[in-house]
Formats: sequence, structure tokens, C-alpha cells
Amino acid sequence: MPALTTQEVTAYLEALFKIHGVPREILSDNGAEFGSKSKNSEFDQWCEKWGVKHIRSKVHQPTTTGKVERHHLTFINEIRFCEGDLELFRYRYNHIRPHRSLFMKTPAEVYFDLQQRLKPTEPKEKQRW
Repeated sequence: MPALTTQEVTAYLEALFKIHGVPREILSDNGAEFGSKSKNSEFDQWCEKWGVKHIRSKVHQPTTTGKVERHHLTFINEIRFCEGDLELFRYRYNHIRPHRSLFMKTPAEVYFDLQQRLKPTEPKEKQRW
């Protein structure tokens, strides 16, 4: 797979921002597209422009990005069930496949349950006794 450029990564992130909003922070590895170890890279300047804090994983500390690395392994192991269909994999991963870390719920169940619980409730009419 060819390496991504900073411009490709930032264009993709900007498209995601339009859908999901701008995050407070972005956690990345130390890849060249994220500016390697430089604190004044093109990617860092882009993050500053968007008001996003850029956090880099520590070198040789795989636990920092462990969830992402685990997802990569899951993807490699399960994409065959979806016959290479990425959209089917995404749907299966988020809506069908239970996750041990989520107490055997799917990410969709957890996310939509949280959205329901956070939804403002209508003020109840006062009842007279």
C-alpha cells in the first residue's frame, strides 16, 4: 500500500469533520503524514488551524494505539467473511458483531443507547395533588 501524504490525510479528515464535527484531539502514530516527531509539521499546523490538539503515540509503545492495532487485526481476520466488501464489514463490525470490551453489545447498541440517555427530556407537567 503506498504511503499517504499529509494533504491526503487532512483532506480525508476535513470530509469527516463535515459529517461528524471537529474533534478536540487526534491521536496518531509518528508516521511521515503526521509530521513524524516534529512539533511544527504541516500536520501540526493544520491541526492548530482547526483547533485540534494533536497527540502522538510514544515511539515503541504499542499500548498507546492498542485499540487501533486490535481493530486492524480484526479487520484482517474478518474481511474474508464480507468477501472484501468494506461497507458490509463496517455494518457487521458496528451492528452485528458483539464486542467483549462492550460487555457483548455492538458499538451501535452502546452508541444509540447513550444518545437516548443524553437526549433532553420534555419537562413534565406539574400534577396537582
